[in-house]
Amino acid sequence: MDLKIISAEAELYNAEVQAVFFPGKLGEFEVLPHHGDMIAALEEGPVRIRTDKGESRLGIKSGFVKIVKDKITACVEI
Repeated sequence: MDLKIISAEAELYNAEVQAVFFPGKLGEFEVLPHHGDMIAALEEGPVRIRTDKGESRLGIKSGFVKIVKDKITACVEI
């Protein structure tokens, strides 16, 4: 899956990933390959990014994420 995370200031992440965990308004949710298309609001917490090299985290204050055909774009405030 292609993941791009941007803020008003800069592109924060842009790479292929295996899974992503987002802090959604209704709780944490996981995005895996072939996830259904959706748009979701995000709240303060860590975005956990899993690749073949391990897991990393990015703390956010808020934002939203759009998922369309294994392309994930998150616009966040850090």
